Amino acid sequence: MDDENNETEEISYPFENVRERVFKGSVPIKFILSEDEKSKIPETIDYELAYFTNIPRCSYLPIYTYEIANYFIQRNIVDNSDNIWYSCNDVPLKWHYAVGLLYDIFNNSNSNQSKDSENPENSFLPWEVTVHFSDFPKNKLLKFKSIDTLKDTYFTTLKESDYMRYGNANKVMCLSLDDQSLLWDSLCNLSFKDFWSINSKLLVNTPWSNISARIYFNNTVIQERFGKLN
Repeated sequence: MDDENNETEEISYPFENVRERVFKGSVPIKFILSEDEKSKIPETIDYELAYFTNIPRCSYLPIYTYEIANYFIQRNIVDNSDNIWYSCNDVPLKWHYAVGLLYDIFNNSNSNQSKDSENPENSFLPWEVTVHFSDFPKNKLLKFKSIDTLKDTYFTTLKESDYMRYGNANKVMCLSLDDQSLLWDSLCNLSFKDFWSINSKLLVNTPWSNISARIYFNNTVIQERFGKLN
């Protein structure tokens, strides 16, 4: 009986398979060295130094910094990743923006260049991102301190969304420490089931005609609450 009751109490969401596929969507990325760093490549290396990986759209570059930096450290290009940062088309990438958002911003800004291409959607894959280990652009980018900083930024965004949706941030504030840890860890580990087991608590009794949204247009961020969308 208990199992049956638990099953009936579970919240059922439409398009579950679509939601999971969106959650697990990824961007293939090619990480290359900046021109300044290329001068440090040993003569014994006679191939292009580039690190290829798939990063989930909902994830963040700092979560993958260790494996990215380690690729170049192991090849004696640099000693550490203390001053690592990323750029695309000479524009520093904001570490608190999700990878999918960063890709869409730069893919959109370059879309006009591929209008004559037969398959413009493939022109930017893998997405080429430049890795820098020096000359940090302090006037353009906030210094990344630790994963905890990224985690705090993520939960601050959740609170903002919660406030715009309900007029307060109580649902996020009332999450237990265990729930907060599970939510963050599931995002880092790409565990859809664990993520939605916590995220669903933030959407209980949500009036779907009241949706918080953040729109990114070039370097401008527009944050609004859209109501009465029926």
